Amino acid sequence: MNALKNGGSRDAQQYIHPRVGMVMSTVEFDCPHCNSTMQLQLINLQTGASDKKTMTCNSCKERVTFEYQIKPLYQRSMYKNKEWLEDQYVVKKRTMSEIGDICGKSAMTIRDWLKRLGIPARTRGPRD
Repeated sequence: MNALKNGGSRDAQQYIHPRVGMVMSTVEFDCPHCNSTMQLQLINLQTGASDKKTMTCNSCKERVTFEYQIKPLYQRSMYKNKEWLEDQYVVKKRTMSEIGDICGKSAMTIRDWLKRLGIPARTRGPRD
């Protein structure tokens, strides 16, 4: 999570809500006006999403705007790293499409990098 304007983001805890099945995250941050702790719950998060949430601080009653953008866990160019790509494709047996989703690239881009890095591609069909 990104920090909000004039304040700092502390910690984000992400979990799947047991009843609803949505990805939820609770973010704690300091109010930029009085430094008291504020909490914001973000629901149904998706990679690439960005938004602004405005709330009122319970301590100083000032309005605070929290801006965020959800980015993939991995850096976008990790697919160019042979060790990382081998771990994802060979060891964890992820598909080219799954790796592409993680990196924000197409399955064909991942296939091209498998070939460039000398990692043999699996045949089509179910994984063992």
